[in-house]
Amino acid sequence: MQGFMITFLTCSVTMSAIAVFYMAITPVLAKRYQVKWRYYAWLVIVIGLFIPFRPNFNHAIITVDVPGTMPIPISQIGNETTIIPFDENVALSTNSLPNFSMWQAIVIIWTAGAIIFLVYHSIKHYRFIKMAARWSEAVIDKQTLALFQDLKSEMGISKNIDLQICLSIGSPMLFGLVNPRILLPRKDLAEDELCFILKHELVHYKRKDLWYKCLVLAATAIHWFNPIVYLMAKAINMQCELSCDDVVVQGANNYKRQQYSETIIGVVKFQSKQKTSLSTNYLGGKKGMKKRIFSIMDTTHKKTSIIVLCVTIIAVMVSGLLVACNVSEAQNDTPIETNSQDEIQSPATTSTPDVTPESNPNSETEADTKLKAAADFLISPDGVNFQATAYKAAKTFLNGDLEELTEYITESCEVDEELDLFKDIDYMVLKWHPDNIKSENEINTSYQFLLKGEDSASYVSMELIKVDSEWKVNSIALEK
Repeated sequence: MQGFMITFLTCSVTMSAIAVFYMAITPVLAKRYQVKWRYYAWLVIVIGLFIPFRPNFNHAIITVDVPGTMPIPISQIGNETTIIPFDENVALSTNSLPNFSMWQAIVIIWTAGAIIFLVYHSIKHYRFIKMAARWSEAVIDKQTLALFQDLKSEMGISKNIDLQICLSIGSPMLFGLVNPRILLPRKDLAEDELCFILKHELVHYKRKDLWYKCLVLAATAIHWFNPIVYLMAKAINMQCELSCDDVVVQGANNYKRQQYSETIIGVVKFQSKQKTSLSTNYLGGKKGMKKRIFSIMDTTHKKTSIIVLCVTIIAVMVSGLLVACNVSEAQNDTPIETNSQDEIQSPATTSTPDVTPESNPNSETEADTKLKAAADFLISPDGVNFQATAYKAAKTFLNGDLEELTEYITESCEVDEELDLFKDIDYMVLKWHPDNIKSENEINTSYQFLLKGEDSASYVSMELIKVDSEWKVNSIALEK
């Protein structure tokens, strides 16, 4: 879960960087390349938001450290396993290990936000459909229907598309992913204006722009926390309309282009507040209209910008090079196995005669099974709580902090009040062996420690038992 969320958030950051850069260079690209390919280049970025996994690179341009959970390094020396405990600066105790982790909370918040976003837009779309069904009526004008059929035939569209007049909208729109409908406002339109409007909406249908919008809406829902995604959706809508305009006026002279511009200005003045994200609409606004009119009246030859599409694909594919997340601490459910022979051997380790596979073929398997069971226990929540109690008790015992030590010991455990203060401890290592587990509720263990400036190691021996599902120290002693 943690790994997925880190990868997902990294994807959101990298794709946002690509989107911002693409928005910044769009005005430059508009002077040289066709709007159609600029529009579909956005589709690559949208798909990139759905696929969080990228190729891994050893060297990233930007490295982000993400906090994780502390590892449990495990090294085996003969039949003994040495566990290096958590650092004392890490809040590791039975009270600081909640069942509800930070990453679980992040996942819940992210999921709840996505659901709320989708529910909001689903309700809005449903209300729009109900409104359209109530206030719409089929077009019965034969001249309009004939024009509509001629345009469909000219564009190679055989699908049945309903043409209706709706009293509650101010501008034409196409909606309906499965059963498409074109809604026209109740307004007297000249034949040329009607031809432009119908062709514009049919272009949207032929290019599957509603499905494109559906994909953008889903990406926005998944990345609802990212403000760049909302700017991206707005930029895509603008490019959608610009590319549609380009198809409508393709091959037209300046007079036809001017007529089309006037038609757009005429319908934009009456834009309706009744909208849905899964419909086309004539984008208005002073800045937006200025871009559209300039684009419509631009008759300069533009290059086929397949290169823009290819560069965008490459940028998305290698976006893992831009940002790499390093988990500062490995997850506690992934032990780090080492085979270092430099580990300090515990004098408490008992020597056992070597048993060859010929004399007892099952001895090695049994030992491995027991060792694996003990290692599995240590990385379980119960094992982590056991280690936390043992480590904290050993530290407070060596520091002579009797008041704090009482938090970890049972009532029957007696502690010598005259303790030496070992504040300059060079290291502490948990000496562990599977045979130290007497039962699932009783364990003997010891911490090996070395004081700074000393040559020989000493030990804190402990017996821990479970009291009301909580580990407590039943006995503790110092061995030098």
